[in-house]
Amino acid sequence: MTSPPTPDPRRLPGIRKDLPAPTDSRLIHHADQLDFDPTAPLRDACWTMLSQQVKDRIGQRSGEIIEWWACRREPETRPFAVVIGRKAVVFAHPRYSSEHRPVYELKAAELDPGSLQESPVIEHRPPRRKARRGPPVAQSPDPPADTVVEGLDAATRGVLGNLPPRVQKAMQAPFLASRIRDHDCHYEGLEGRLDMFGIVLVGARHMTLARGTRLIPVGHDDASAHWSLKFYLASVIRLRGI
Repeated sequence: MTSPPTPDPRRLPGIRKDLPAPTDSRLIHHADQLDFDPTAPLRDACWTMLSQQVKDRIGQRSGEIIEWWACRREPETRPFAVVIGRKAVVFAHPRYSSEHRPVYELKAAELDPGSLQESPVIEHRPPRRKARRGPPVAQSPDPPADTVVEGLDAATRGVLGNLPPRVQKAMQAPFLASRIRDHDCHYEGLEGRLDMFGIVLVGARHMTLARGTRLIPVGHDDASAHWSLKFYLASVIRLRGI
């Protein structure tokens, strides 16, 4: 893995066109505004900051790539990386050894490749919202995280809330009976256009991933944004360090 990973273009076994849609409305979250830092290096630049040894270690565990990202998160100046492959979801964390040398710790959720499923492209094209008249309608607060999906923090719920409702539900449904053990998300682009978006949830038994792009057409807002997404579901067979 010398250059940035390229997602595997092969079709995976398809999920039925209508995604699982649990009726529990508590799986729909309030959307937080997505933050943008124009000075932050993009994932391609961050990937080049990783040593070849670290890239090879990631590739050996992940297998063929479905999605990936790399970014710097304060206060650490070295990049953090996530690679979702056919064999595993790999989280690469910058650390320091007991001798104070910079190293990378790899944590992974090993997947059953035969269980990996992919939805058709989900095109979400809501119409432009009409302007409301009168006083604003009060919204109910989000339920406490642990009453719905254990292990899902407020920040991640806020990101999930930007996705189409059926994708939110599909992402969380496998974890109604078991907690989320790790998760991460990343996006790149401008406020009106995301050229890349990915969010992954990992538990002891399942992994879910949503990846794609977002466009806010002129006259629209976040609530009526247009999404083009794919949803993935796989069985987890072993957790390493998670």
